[in-house]
Amino acid sequence: MKRFLKFSVLSLVLGCFNFVYADDVKLETATYQSLPGWMDADLRPSFYAYQRSCRALLKNKLPKTIASIAVPFQVPDWQIPCRDALKLTYVTHAEAKHFFEKWFSPVGVLNGNDSQGLFTGYYLPGVDASLIKTKIYHVPVYARPRDLVTTRLGWFNTKLQNEKLAGRVVDGKLYPYRLTREQINHNGLQGKAKVVAWVKNRPDRFFLQVQGSGVLNFADGKKALLVYNGENGEPYYPIGRWLFENHQIPKSQLSMQSIKHWLYTHPKKADWLMDQNKSFIFFKLVRVPCPFGTENIPLTDGYSLAVNTKVVPLGTPVWLQTTIPSVKNVNESTPLQRLMVAQDTGGAIKGVVRGDIYFGTGAHAALLAGHMQNPGRYWLLLPKSYVLVLR
Repeated sequence: MKRFLKFSVLSLVLGCFNFVYADDVKLETATYQSLPGWMDADLRPSFYAYQRSCRALLKNKLPKTIASIAVPFQVPDWQIPCRDALKLTYVTHAEAKHFFEKWFSPVGVLNGNDSQGLFTGYYLPGVDASLIKTKIYHVPVYARPRDLVTTRLGWFNTKLQNEKLAGRVVDGKLYPYRLTREQINHNGLQGKAKVVAWVKNRPDRFFLQVQGSGVLNFADGKKALLVYNGENGEPYYPIGRWLFENHQIPKSQLSMQSIKHWLYTHPKKADWLMDQNKSFIFFKLVRVPCPFGTENIPLTDGYSLAVNTKVVPLGTPVWLQTTIPSVKNVNESTPLQRLMVAQDTGGAIKGVVRGDIYFGTGAHAALLAGHMQNPGRYWLLLPKSYVLVLR
């Protein structure tokens, strides 16, 4: 999760190649009556998730743009409804509905003329770990390297809003970081980064990086939350694509669970395959009760959505229509019509109509996230003053 970096299960399988340009994004005004399921929805959990974004926004004293290619808002555009939201400690179903309808109007998002996109899921995994190296726990989980520099290019040029890069400074000049996963596995970080924990094998670490965070379970019963703290800036490669292209797993059976099983049962080939994904995530240990998304926003199980911030500004309420895997049979789906809040981002979340649902932690969340690859669409709830301009 970014501050968990979100890579969905889909990113393990197919990857994403479509980058978002302004001409791809089309906004279409709508009404609440036209939103499927809106009239009967319980918006109270959504309201409390929205309050979490508001607390993070109002704490930020820096002049900052909260914008996308499609929605060029500034911080003040969001502050008034946020202040109103934080006046309330408890809301009824009717009050929550009234709040959103008072401040926002729904706007559909289309990729050209196509309203359909893809929605995946992520969760908070648990991994056995140790704070010291042993025969069992011998794979290092690295902290952010001391020489790693990251920046947001939008700070320098608004045309590059939400773009970022990772590098290192040499003789006053910024260069790409240029350390791949394979190089790091061969002591490429020696003397440059501390080890925050040790896990049993590389697949355990790999899937911590795929999810961007995790709970470390220690032998004495204690736990610690591991969160995203930077990356090497190298491209992400979806290893699931190699598995089905090379007839290791049928495409119809690809899931996080099946990919994990293959890696654990093919240890020699697994190291080579994971090295093809040059992207490498760094972590830090924190003592907090729940995971945080981008901008230190606490995530809410089932209501936080990781988005492509080139399209959806963080903190935006998002009405989502999709399906999720059935708990009884993951090969079947059940409808989901819910007001989510854009609270996270991810390196593999590309495209105009795209999102990654945070399902929480535990076996149930892992099951849903591991099989969530479903079509759907969404509407952004934008301040009414902006929607009047669209009309």
